Amino acid sequence: MIATGVLMFVINIIYTTKKAGPAPLDPWDARTLEWMTASPPKEHNFDAIPTVHALDEFFHRKYEEVDTENGPRLVKVRSAEEILAAEEARADAHIHLPSPSYWPIVLAFGLPVIAYGVIYNLLLSVVGAAILLLGIFGWVLEPSVADDSDYDPPAGESETKELSPVG
Repeated sequence: MIATGVLMFVINIIYTTKKAGPAPLDPWDARTLEWMTASPPKEHNFDAIPTVHALDEFFHRKYEEVDTENGPRLVKVRSAEEILAAEEARADAHIHLPSPSYWPIVLAFGLPVIAYGVIYNLLLSVVGAAILLLGIFGWVLEPSVADDSDYDPPAGESETKELSPVG
């Protein structure tokens, strides 16, 4: 059974590798905001904070209700590509992302140390709690605004760089 499953998996890999390119932007006619991003999504997902007017915002941007003689009917008025293009047209010039930090890793390391301490020795739990508190303390004390060099692209630089002639 396992060999059959592995064989099917390998056949699927070969078939999809030889098949056409990547899937379209909205392959399942999705409803929610997470499908309103580029594929693959950018590091920051949205170029501007989306304004939400409905529970299924992406669906309501694609479809509108039209009155017909048989009653109201949903009609597709925009494609996912058109909606994404409109969102990218109103993109913010500068997107702030948090700076890279090692403190979350330190904090996360404290949790399994506490768990091992609960299982083997309570003194180890105290050490884990100290690591956890150190991680929280260090993370809280990080500056909320990063240096300009941490931004992508760094503040003051344009995204297009001119090439100088080599001479």
